[in-house]
Formats: sequence, structure tokens, C-alpha cells
Amino acid sequence: MFSLLSLIISLLYSTTKSFVVINGDINHQKPYYISSKISDKHKLWIMDAMSIVEPFNMLYTQEYFSNDCIRIHYSTLRYTGFTDFNGYLLSNNKWVIDKISIGINPNIDVYNAFISIILHELLHSVGLMHSDVQNSIMNMSIYVVNGAVSDVEYPFLHQDDIAGLLELSE
Repeated sequence: MFSLLSLIISLLYSTTKSFVVINGDINHQKPYYISSKISDKHKLWIMDAMSIVEPFNMLYTQEYFSNDCIRIHYSTLRYTGFTDFNGYLLSNNKWVIDKISIGINPNIDVYNAFISIILHELLHSVGLMHSDVQNSIMNMSIYVVNGAVSDVEYPFLHQDDIAGLLELSE
């Protein structure tokens, strides 16, 4: 299925790739642990964002925290969200990522903005880096005015995001 989708994308859009994937290896089979401190509403929103990625990369959750999972937690370090990678650099200049943590600001109470932010961070967690393609999730701007996040349109994966996910799945 991914091969057919790759072919369709390459026929419909230019073959210039703008997405950037991490120079290294990420274990894509790690489950996601959603912290028990995250509100029920935000847990549902996180699951909504995960469902957007699932046709391209199976994301699943587990009920308990372990060292072998990707942790999603609240953090007020930024107005929006962030993804932390921990790993090590090999002699061939490739990274091996062994721990990933996603932080999301608990004060974001606008559905579309929250989905856009967590979707962007989920794409980081599977290996996509920022893109220079306008309207892609990996080139997204969320405006913060007086500490409040502005609303945005409902996020859809752009063909550039999809092309990056397809490359990661090969």
C-alpha cells in the first residue's frame, strides 16, 4: 500500500523533497505513554492527533511508564510544545535515539491549535525534522499573544509530511 501511495504522490507532486528526516535510527515500535497528569480532554485530543499519523506509521499507547516508551507529558517550558531526543552519535555521524519525550503546554485550550502542536511533535518523534514547505505540519507557526495560543485551521498532513513518513517507513 505504501508503494502505491508513494507512486501517486510522486506523480502528483514535484519530486523535489523538502522534508528532512533525522540522520540516524529511531525505534519506531516504541509505545507512547500519556502521563496520568494529562487531563482526560487532552488525552482524547492526543489520540485524535495520533489517528492522523496512523495510516502511515502505527502509533500505539501503553498504560504504564517504562524506559522503553515515548513519554507525553505536560510542560510549561514553552508556550506550545517540544520534543526531546536523547541518544548517542556513532562514528559514521549517525544518531541512535534511545529516549524521546514530548512536552505539551497544559494551558492550550483550543482544539485545533492543540492538535496541530501535538501532531507536529508526534512527527518529530517518528523522525521528521522541520521542513521549509509552507502549510506542512513540520513548517507550522502557532501564534502566541499575551501567553494565549491563537486558533488555527484543523491540521491535515501536507504531501511533504506524507512523503517524509513514507520515506521513514521504507
